[in-house]
Amino acid sequence: MNPLFYHLLGSLPLAHGIVTRQISAENPTGEKGGACRWDPNPADPDLYHSGAALDLGRGWKVRNAIRLRSGQTAVLADISGSGCIKEFYITSDLPEYRALVLRFYWDGETTPSVEVPLGDFFAMGHDSAPHLVNSLPVHVGPYRGCNCYWAMPFRQQACITLENQAPRDVDTVAYRVLYVLQEVHQDTAYFHAQ
Repeated sequence: MNPLFYHLLGSLPLAHGIVTRQISAENPTGEKGGACRWDPNPADPDLYHSGAALDLGRGWKVRNAIRLRSGQTAVLADISGSGCIKEFYITSDLPEYRALVLRFYWDGETTPSVEVPLGDFFAMGHDSAPHLVNSLPVHVGPYRGCNCYWAMPFRQQACITLENQAPRDVDTVAYRVLYVLQEVHQDTAYFHAQ
């Protein structure tokens, strides 16, 4: 058996007490059972694309994205407690990802530890041409679905924001923050990017 496979996946069934949570537009607080609570309503600006689910009613995913007006900053995640972000996924219909500024704050800090244009964070450069990125910590798919697998620990709180510096509104920002609730040792380093 491949030693790397065993190290990464072989011990998975032996893990005890792991609690994971996922934050998204559908479940903005990441609470257990917090998704699929929206009633379809295309007249609601937050549910403008939910018309196809009108006959289905509550219990379906009808809020898969948020809108972000020009100059607006949205809080994508605000997590309390100790843990580690394991995966961050985001995509948008804005052609120029450099106009979206990503910020991560750890443990109540006022200056972000991560402050970077979205495209730069995912190694996509300056232009709006679609780029594929395939590396261990970062993956960008053919339709600009951006995944980051950097481990990002926090001891008391984590906050992720996205600012729209483009001259136009963004109709779609879909995102997902997967994190683990766990104790973080004092000698663990924080993630930084600028």
